[in-house]
Amino acid sequence: MKKLLFRVMLLIIIAAAVYLYLFSFHSIENGKVGMVEDFRNGRIVRTFDRDYNFIWQGAFPWIYSVYQVPSERVTDFNVMIPVPQLGQLAGDSYSVIIPLSMNYSVNYKAAAGMHCTGQKGSTVENHIKKKVRAYIAEQLRVYMSPVYRYVLLTANVPNVVKKACSDMKESLEKSGINIISLGISGSIQVPDMNVYYDGLRQRNDLRMIEKKNEKELKIIRTKIERDKLLNQEFYSKLREMSGIIKENPDILKYIYIEKLVGNDVVKIIHGPDGYPGFLDKKKIDRPADGEIDNLR
Repeated sequence: MKKLLFRVMLLIIIAAAVYLYLFSFHSIENGKVGMVEDFRNGRIVRTFDRDYNFIWQGAFPWIYSVYQVPSERVTDFNVMIPVPQLGQLAGDSYSVIIPLSMNYSVNYKAAAGMHCTGQKGSTVENHIKKKVRAYIAEQLRVYMSPVYRYVLLTANVPNVVKKACSDMKESLEKSGINIISLGISGSIQVPDMNVYYDGLRQRNDLRMIEKKNEKELKIIRTKIERDKLLNQEFYSKLREMSGIIKENPDILKYIYIEKLVGNDVVKIIHGPDGYPGFLDKKKIDRPADGEIDNLR
């Protein structure tokens, strides 16, 4: 029994050692840095850059993700800024689109604690893109609102992109990010005045359609509420009539008589017992054989 228990314990220890080796020991490739991302709050909780590293979080792959990213990389992305007056219109035609190419390096120890925003390895990159987009949009908004100035907007886009690299350098370095270069990598799309005025017309048409739809919806809702009240009143009367008939079943006989006589006037005289005299059981002869008593 003791030998069996010893073997079981030995197997458990060996299995645990193999498990730790496979999931907790990580080697770093040249030019890359390791990162540990917490799935629960989406943050980088640890970075590592030695050749061989023991990462205990790797033993819990359902909580932590361990991966490697380049310490220096180049990325291409677009900065899309919708024209404020045309923001509700779908399509890229009514947005300023600036293709950018960015080369950056990261001190990942300084980046620990950064909030994750995308797939593995894209945490820091998405952080930089978000910062760059926000800066450029803020700088160009003065040429787009409250008045859209196409000529000034087109002329100042290159200057704003160039200025972004120097102005954001200090704030990004606090996060361990160093922008080596940032430049325009393709043709810039800026809606001209014809596109702008066309967008304004479409926006006004959409607003008119929305107002018409809101008016029709209001009419439909009013009709539904009115019909609902009428139905409630109708069902209430039905319930009231049902209660009266349940307590006075002879009413059905009166209704039947009225249907038989057609347009003739029917006068019903009540007897001392409250029933019409001709319906009094004492005064009603039993029908002869073959006759039908319609009052039963």
